[in-house]
Amino acid sequence: MHHNFILTNLAHLSHLSYPGIFLAILASGHVVPIPEGVTILLLGYLAGIGKGSIVGFAIVSILATTFFDLALYSLTLGGARVAATLSKKVEGKMTEKYIDASEPKIFGLVFASHFVPGWRLLNPVVAAVIRIPWHKFLLYSVISCAVYAPLYLLVGYVFHARILTLVTAILSLGRLSVFSIVAILAIAALAYFSFEKKK
Repeated sequence: MHHNFILTNLAHLSHLSYPGIFLAILASGHVVPIPEGVTILLLGYLAGIGKGSIVGFAIVSILATTFFDLALYSLTLGGARVAATLSKKVEGKMTEKYIDASEPKIFGLVFASHFVPGWRLLNPVVAAVIRIPWHKFLLYSVISCAVYAPLYLLVGYVFHARILTLVTAILSLGRLSVFSIVAILAIAALAYFSFEKKK
């Protein structure tokens, strides 16, 4: 079942221009029933088989994920209905932890949320609810997205021969398992590139 779903998404992604890819990443997990991280992994696969530039995909992925963060942050500050509903869910225990938190702890929240499905959507909302200044949130988001998006791309690129197995496993497992798999594969990818350079 997952294989057909993945192949269909790959076919759509492979025909998109950079603006189309930008929109596809924004829609991932919301309008399109495939998580954002999986969409970025599939872009890495496409670069791995020569159907696109990994640098171009990285730039578009970083821009799209940062734009998503800033849009949701702005909507929450502006009191949009959807954002207000989300902010009610996160107020209380979660925001209490961060209201008087140090900057490294707040940066840690923003950074970690990019790698844990479910937290990704809450990251900009929490930042807006606790009133992190927009320029700090922008900096935290750009740094986080500049690590998150290329890392997922790199995993898809290096393991493109096993993309169906990889994505099927990610779609079948729980939230923290996704982070674990990507972290292990990223370490393996970095080790692979280090080994290749030494040859």
